[in-house]
Amino acid sequence: MSQLSDTTACSVDKTAVAASSTAEEPAEENLQDGVPLHKVGDLRGHESRLFSAEFSPKDDGLLVTSSEDNTCRVWDVTEGKQILALRDHTEAIYSATWSPDGNHLLTGGSDGKIILWDAHTGRNKAVFEPGGDVFGATFLGDDRIISASDDNLIIWDIQTGMRRQSKKAQSATDYVFGGRSRNPDACPWVFCLEGCQEHGILALGISDATVRIWDLELEERVVFRGHAKDVCSLNIKRDGSEVVSGSGDAMAGIWDLRQLQARLVLKGHSGSVHDSCYLPNSGHLCTVSNDKTLRVWDPLDGAALGVVGPGVTAKLCCAPSLGLNGVAVGGGENKSLFGADFRVALYSAEPDGLEQFKEKRESEKREKRESSNSNAPNGTSSDEKRASEERKDPAKAPAESEERSEDGVGGGKAADHGMRELVAKQPELAGVCKLSEEEIEDLSLKSRLSSARQLREAVASGEWKPIQTLLVEAGERLLFDVDEDAPKHAQEELALLLALKNKLSQPL
Repeated sequence: MSQLSDTTACSVDKTAVAASSTAEEPAEENLQDGVPLHKVGDLRGHESRLFSAEFSPKDDGLLVTSSEDNTCRVWDVTEGKQILALRDHTEAIYSATWSPDGNHLLTGGSDGKIILWDAHTGRNKAVFEPGGDVFGATFLGDDRIISASDDNLIIWDIQTGMRRQSKKAQSATDYVFGGRSRNPDACPWVFCLEGCQEHGILALGISDATVRIWDLELEERVVFRGHAKDVCSLNIKRDGSEVVSGSGDAMAGIWDLRQLQARLVLKGHSGSVHDSCYLPNSGHLCTVSNDKTLRVWDPLDGAALGVVGPGVTAKLCCAPSLGLNGVAVGGGENKSLFGADFRVALYSAEPDGLEQFKEKRESEKREKRESSNSNAPNGTSSDEKRASEERKDPAKAPAESEERSEDGVGGGKAADHGMRELVAKQPELAGVCKLSEEEIEDLSLKSRLSSARQLREAVASGEWKPIQTLLVEAGERLLFDVDEDAPKHAQEELALLLALKNKLSQPL
């Protein structure tokens, strides 16, 4: 961007307007005040505050969330079910984002680690360790990622795991987040990071109350000043024309990246503005805050269009979905002080938006299956064709197993060990690898697994985690802790597996 050739300082009004309510909080479902949004569903499973949410760029029915409970979870919003629970972080996960092709996930947290995941199987593929608190990490194309930990920006090579480049942010104001007692070195923490490779820019939200624009070579091009407190959220508009900032000063700002100036200041929240997004179709701007409200704005003139809340809990993250024609909102309070309500709330511009989206996705899946089957010889499915080829040439299956072993998934002795571990932990599943093609397909459909082929491959690999994830969508723990308090669908899935017990072959 040629217009970012000089470092520029811009200002906004620092006056914040408080708009708190002393009235008793109503039920979440009834919080409608002029907002063209309808509460259409909830996703439950996290055990502490949610810090980020993002829909897949390839399937906006798939939502990833990260949490203070040390997990990252993937949800099918139309089914209201958890698909994956990623648990290799040891502390809170501050960010989770999809790769551009939707095949991978990238998470960063307070344990100083960034983890690259297979978004289909939940397999941990690589770990990067910048140290510090990783507040943001995102993809830069297919071969690089960038992370923000404390005040340090690092570009990593995905294939080698090596650092390509790094640079520290420098303070640009006298504001010290947390005060000198908490932050004696006045470290300018990078609280949020957004990348836009198409336009060659990075947006950084800094604890010194500034918004920075850097290029992809980590050169600082613009410093936006004006917020009175830390900048804790950023959202670059898709066309690269502007960036929305949210701050601890209870304001949101819209910054023009072409004119290099503050275009609008949005006042109305009474707490930190933790996230923002542009709503699909309408183009309205949505902001969420720890004041327990969601607010909708006209991004052209800054007019307040309505508010959802105050609700029962802080709202800390939001993500737009075109299919839902709405937004997913997550948050929560410190459970030691405020109890435990860590759901993801789904809102749509249509009262039946979720049902419409579900019907659309089911129709697309049917069409895809029919198309796949019609392209297979003699009307056989692609899975049946693959199984038939393996029966004709048994050497093909071992070859695939060897390939998986080289990739670190495991084969041979590793597969045997993995299956024995599986049987030891859940005896009723002994012999699941010997189910017939029809039984596996039936299991896949009834428990809504991602595919029969994925299940076969996971079982063949013998690796515990993908088998566990594929067999019970509700999460890893449910294979060992399914009781009367477990979600209904988890009990149904376990009941299905137990019902198949009589069909299973002899235990390994």
